[in-house]
Amino acid sequence: MSKIWKDSVADLSQTFEEFNNRYTEATSVPFEAACITHDRTYHTGIGGYAARLLADNQLRTDILLYAANNTEEIKKRTNLSNDEQVLFLYEGIAEATYRSVRLGGAPCTGETYAWGFGYGGGNCIE
Repeated sequence: MSKIWKDSVADLSQTFEEFNNRYTEATSVPFEAACITHDRTYHTGIGGYAARLLADNQLRTDILLYAANNTEEIKKRTNLSNDEQVLFLYEGIAEATYRSVRLGGAPCTGETYAWGFGYGGGNCIE
């Protein structure tokens, strides 16, 4: 997520001056702490399917909580006019992130972002 965020900020900043003015100093995902917690849980992969589902739902919740707790800052940065617009935007971000980790983080793929990658290289081979 952090790499995607940084690349997106760089690309959009070259295209849109207003985006550049508002986001160039935002070099990390605003809710990066939630992503790090999620990544650590994925790395260990302890608890199987239920634990992975809980971790993914917690990430979605944490993104929404970030928005709810930072609406004023987000409104200034985005020119959104009210809290509902901020929450709607971040609900979309949270849902897209959730769907991405559910689809992309499946165990036993050997990918570095797969559930349980920290043990056995995420290949589920003993």
